Amino acid sequence: MKRVLGVCAAAVLVSSACSASESSGGADLESRLAAAKTALDEAASVEFTLAADGLPDGVAGVELAEGVGTHAPAFEGEITISGGGILDGQTVKVVSVDGEVYANAAFTSSYFAVDPADFGAPDPAALIDPDSGVSTLLTEANDLQDEGESREGDTVVTELSGSVPGKVLARIFPTASAGDPYDVLFTVTDENDVRGLTVAGAFYGKGGNVTYDLTFDPSDEEVEITKP
Repeated sequence: MKRVLGVCAAAVLVSSACSASESSGGADLESRLAAAKTALDEAASVEFTLAADGLPDGVAGVELAEGVGTHAPAFEGEITISGGGILDGQTVKVVSVDGEVYANAAFTSSYFAVDPADFGAPDPAALIDPDSGVSTLLTEANDLQDEGESREGDTVVTELSGSVPGKVLARIFPTASAGDPYDVLFTVTDENDVRGLTVAGAFYGKGGNVTYDLTFDPSDEEVEITKP
């Protein structure tokens, strides 16, 4: 999967180094993101990557998650854990089905049940849940601004910045503060398909800002994920 967020995109969130272009109208931007949510929610399966930058030392969290999810919801892939006790620094195979998450680390021969909250992480299957996953950020964002267009290969994408309430984000990232707003940046194609989003803010109290980058590759291909 291609990483779609560039240096300018990250700078918008952490320092406002990239100036916003004139908004084409809040209603128009909202309709584009609503269409992007529908497209993501209707995909049969979604390959996605979640990468964290700025995790405070000593806290449990997900550095990297890669895999495929369905709207069952279910997920199968790999996750790299930071500050997670015996799993610290390890990349583990993960399967999530029926609200249960199972991991297979290098030191085990089989999968075992885990609670993602122990690692400050969401259930990876829940990330693409239409009712509470990341697609809800597309329609819950406020103060939308058009940050301009760029080209990713043959595809023209538009970056739309805004903010999301912490209470919305906390449904996805358990370490988010429900009372704080978080900066968000969406990358959307001319066909209103979301290719990626970045969300940044104080996910660990006074531990400093953390930035989460997500990229998406929706597909019409059905994927069956079963309990290991």
